[in-house]
Amino acid sequence: VNLYNLTASATALIASGYSEGDELFIKCGPGVGGDVSLTISGAAGANYSFDGYSTIQLESPNAAIKLILENTTNWMIF
Repeated sequence: VNLYNLTASATALIASGYSEGDELFIKCGPGVGGDVSLTISGAAGANYSFDGYSTIQLESPNAAIKLILENTTNWMIF
């Protein structure tokens, strides 16, 4: 579980090395919203996608997302 209590926009990079079925849960703090967002992206060389997109963005206070690795490169969003 990761908590991102942001005061400015940031990017969370997911490193390579996960296996199919692995889960990640990412939750933002109350500072996210308005001009402050969290972008989720694969780290360089990971070649990850998120339900087919190269990045996803959390833009609401206390936003949360669960990701499950479907195969070697695609994270499913729940």
